[in-house]
Amino acid sequence: MRFTVGKRLFTGFSVVLLILGVVAFIGYRTATTISADGRAILAEKVPLADMAMEGRIAVISGIEILGEYLLCDDLEELARMNVAFEESVADFDLYVAAVTDGSHDADGNWTETFTTQTFEGGDFKGQTLKAMWEAEMEGDIVYAGSQAAADTARKADELHEAYTTLAAQQMEDHLAFLAARDETDSSMEVFDAKYEELDKILVDYEASLGEGSDQWELKDADMEARVSLGKAKSVGDEYVGNRVQDKEFEARFAAYAEEFLTYAEDLPDQVKEKFSEFREAGDGPGGIFAARDQALAWELATMQRLKPLDVAGTAVADALGEGAGGLERVVKEDMEATMSRAEEAASAGIRNIILFLIGGLLLGIGAAWYTARSITNPIRMVGDVLKVVAEGDYSQKAELKSKDELGQMAQSLNIAIDAISKAMQDVKDAARREQEQAEVLRHKVDGLLEVVSAAAEGDLTKQVRVEGTEAIDELAGGLKKMLADLSGVIGQ
Repeated sequence: MRFTVGKRLFTGFSVVLLILGVVAFIGYRTATTISADGRAILAEKVPLADMAMEGRIAVISGIEILGEYLLCDDLEELARMNVAFEESVADFDLYVAAVTDGSHDADGNWTETFTTQTFEGGDFKGQTLKAMWEAEMEGDIVYAGSQAAADTARKADELHEAYTTLAAQQMEDHLAFLAARDETDSSMEVFDAKYEELDKILVDYEASLGEGSDQWELKDADMEARVSLGKAKSVGDEYVGNRVQDKEFEARFAAYAEEFLTYAEDLPDQVKEKFSEFREAGDGPGGIFAARDQALAWELATMQRLKPLDVAGTAVADALGEGAGGLERVVKEDMEATMSRAEEAASAGIRNIILFLIGGLLLGIGAAWYTARSITNPIRMVGDVLKVVAEGDYSQKAELKSKDELGQMAQSLNIAIDAISKAMQDVKDAARREQEQAEVLRHKVDGLLEVVSAAAEGDLTKQVRVEGTEAIDELAGGLKKMLADLSGVIGQ
């Protein structure tokens, strides 16, 4: 196959186009990679980061609600706070499920988790995650996170479940404490009422006594009984205000009660009967000591659970936060890894583009140089030959062996030079022959003129040479015959 000039030019352009195509392909792949990673960040990583942050907000909100719950004693407000806490738990479950399983799969369909899992509390109690998502997320789509993100979210979910269990028990204990406190208040009201009734009986009894010696002894007993009663009342009041269970108070109350009974031995039976009611309101099964002990027990249980609850809440928040091993940190690292891949792809793409451009430039220069030389050298050679031919030298030839258009041109030039050289030689040969013929004709004419001149002088002895058959030879032959005839006439 002949490698023509057109093919050389086509090959050169093809090489350049190929290089440009490779550069464009690398640029396209780089842009595609960056675009895909950008879409992954926007469509997957950013929503996951939002879910992690929202889940952490839900946990912190729940912790704050629980803190307010434990300081509140209004039952209606507590009921509202309980619903708000359940709502924070539902929010957490929704956001964590979005990270572990995604709201939608790769085909855009709802995941099984969102269509089957239901809430145990809050405004969407008994409804699916899908129902809450459609109501609150306004058509947003979140795809499941990476394995590391899903594992971290599941760990946070386990911690959160332990936390909510403690929180539920804490709220129950708080309600029990409030009920026990109310019971204490009720018992205290009865205790105070029994005291007032008994004290009034003692006062009235003292006022009813006369002035005799035996009456004075009863007055002293009545007064001492009132003092013992007051001491017992003070111990009961003091214990109700006490923050720690202490059996010493009950023992002191019992001692004052026994002391009262000693002084009340000679007092009316009504006094003893009312004191029995007073004591029952004090250290009886439903008295202030039992009620206060119960309230303090619930308060102690609540206080003892505060630290583990705080630790559990902090652990959940940390599991979702930006600290080491936290969900926000894991998602952020996934985003950074994706961005790093995009940057590496961009750097590699730019590097490859530069390398291919440099290589393409060098190859293009080489191809252009080769193509130019393959065209200009034969043209220059033909030009040199034409210049020599123009100067009259037909011995030079275009020594070009290629079979392309330039080779054909050189071959045609050589044929033309040969033709011109042959034509010029033919011209020269014809001129030489004409010159030789002219010399022969001149010689013959000179011979004839010499004979004619001699004859004119009367010398008819000159001989006319007839050597050919041309007109001059025929003229010479005629002149020869005429001279012969003339000589014959003269000779007669």
